[in-house]
Amino acid sequence: MQRSTIILVCVVLILGWGAVSALQMQRDYLPGINNTTLMVSLRASSYQADQIKRDITTPLEDAIRNTNGITNLETTSYDGGVLMNLYYPMDYDMGIAENTIKQALNDATLPDGVNQPVVTRLTSSTFPILSYSLTAKNNQVDDLTLQSTLQTDIVKQLKSVPGVADVQTVGGANRGYVIALRMKDLVANSLTLDDFNKSITADVPSLQGNIANVKASFPIRVEGWDLTEQQLNNLIIKNKDGNSVPLSAVASVSQSLTDVKTISRTNGKASVMINVIKTPTATITDVAQHVKERVSGIASVKTVTHR
Repeated sequence: MQRSTIILVCVVLILGWGAVSALQMQRDYLPGINNTTLMVSLRASSYQADQIKRDITTPLEDAIRNTNGITNLETTSYDGGVLMNLYYPMDYDMGIAENTIKQALNDATLPDGVNQPVVTRLTSSTFPILSYSLTAKNNQVDDLTLQSTLQTDIVKQLKSVPGVADVQTVGGANRGYVIALRMKDLVANSLTLDDFNKSITADVPSLQGNIANVKASFPIRVEGWDLTEQQLNNLIIKNKDGNSVPLSAVASVSQSLTDVKTISRTNGKASVMINVIKTPTATITDVAQHVKERVSGIASVKTVTHR
């Protein structure tokens, strides 16, 4: 009691220190996870399981085994892809492991046309902090526009929010055209499927596409040139003898989504799920607040309903 001033000052300092610490305290919804497993995945839709094992899995395994620290390696080759699990000791630095594996996989010799494998490390930041479901609010927005143009614009803007590491979508795709060949008309005009492929490639050098199925559906994606439906219908298809007809004479052209990998429905309506993932060092409450503010200011959101 004789030193009441000192005690009072100490109490004030302790309270002030506690208040500052509380404001600066990092908040998250999951504790930090040091998962010592890496996953390597690769999609190759045109390859069967035995081809995957021979031409893709084996080169990947050879490249991975040249790295240090791996205690166990499990691989699963299936029709259309491969999944690999890499296990490390519990005290291993997984940041170094991830970078090492990515560098090693860049040196793997893979068949032409096969995408680079994806390396995934499971941490608490791997899980989304916010999820939105986008559906058309009225008939002014069709499903095609919702799943392509609108969702692309919204995702692009959310990726620029501070603290956002990635924005993943379910049900989104790119807008383009689908050409459905009529084989009877091809034969009637003395044309073959090979004539069609060569003519399309010659008319549109920047075209990327492939024969999708036995019905000869040809998904088209053109870089740097916004084709109209009329322009596609007027493309010339000719054979080696020089006989030619417009594309509309042998095929039907329709607007469509060219690379649909997932389909999403909300209350029975076409939708796009958007998952927001934060960076490991960002505070969940701050990132969530910034994302919500950005969503409220996106003009595209006014034409859709989000939940």
